[in-house]
Amino acid sequence: EYFAQRWLPAWPAMNGCLERVYRGVAARLDDQQASATFSFVPVRDELGAIGGAIVTLLEPTATSLRDELARTKADLEQYGRMIAHDFRSPMRTIEQMAKIVLDDNAEQLPPRAASLLNHVVSGASKLAMRADLVSRIESLSRHSLSRQTVDVTALARKTFDEVRVAEPDREVEFIIGDLPAADADFDLLRLILNSLLSNALKFTRKVEHARIEVNGWREGDQLIYSIKDNGAGFDPKYAGRLFGFFQRMHSEEEFEGLGMGLAMARRLIERHGGTIRAEAQKNHGAEFRFTLPV
Repeated sequence: EYFAQRWLPAWPAMNGCLERVYRGVAARLDDQQASATFSFVPVRDELGAIGGAIVTLLEPTATSLRDELARTKADLEQYGRMIAHDFRSPMRTIEQMAKIVLDDNAEQLPPRAASLLNHVVSGASKLAMRADLVSRIESLSRHSLSRQTVDVTALARKTFDEVRVAEPDREVEFIIGDLPAADADFDLLRLILNSLLSNALKFTRKVEHARIEVNGWREGDQLIYSIKDNGAGFDPKYAGRLFGFFQRMHSEEEFEGLGMGLAMARRLIERHGGTIRAEAQKNHGAEFRFTLPV
């Protein structure tokens, strides 16, 4: 759409430059309407005849495109926040009304009607929670970093103890190395570790001897942290989808969740100037590695 709108008006001038090139003369076009600068250079064959042209799009247009992409991204983020905000209240209303109908008419409702209303309650609740999470992630993405020296070993131990509270009867072997301290926002790093450790705890639920390992080391100008488990893993061909919003590698019947935790972790890690990646094999566990700058 960008090229259709901006470059089409410039075509007559571009065609004139091409005619010059085929006469053996290099040309340059600065077109303000198209917000573009083009370079046209003739290409000669072994006999010296002109067989074509090299057309180069120069830096001013690249800058213009970056500016337009930045504006588009900002607009999309604003629309996402608006949608999430506007979804929450109606979805909660639908959920509550359906619950009232169920509670007030439990004995009179036919089984099929009751089942359908339960689906309405469940669906509305999930949509409302997703809207809440989108709003939360967007808010965290704009949160100004308050960097401090963080004892990541102590923070990881405390975070694991917190996520284990939900499943106190499970036996999970938790192994943690001596993790390097990080210059990071304490609260956001806690959320990153909470997301990754909760993920590891959830997907080792069906393993007889669950094991979660946390390690870290320095490599050049980066700190690398690894969270590894021996759980359900995932098919590596779907790894590219892993950190997207609402992306799931397993059905809700197998493992609950909204598909938002890893997306949030990635956003917060990128806020710190780091990256995250995952390696796994289905039914053979997974490893998540994220980096933070030194």
